[in-house]
Amino acid sequence: METGYYDLYEIVNGEFKLTAASEKLVEKRKLIPVREYFRAQSRFKILTDAQIEDIQKQIDAKWASYYKKDE
Repeated sequence: METGYYDLYEIVNGEFKLTAASEKLVEKRKLIPVREYFRAQSRFKILTDAQIEDIQKQIDAKWASYYKKDE
């Protein structure tokens, strides 16, 4: 999923490593807004705009740390 909502990783010998799918998102450095994913599925229509913005901020912060690790 290119929104970054889910990140795929593994821990090998205590070391964190993104899987290939998540690594591609780090290389791309452009995530699709999570709002698009939520609006496409009726199960998320209970979420308010403020909640979606909060979730987006959390996703952005998480992926910003991944971008830093890549540099």
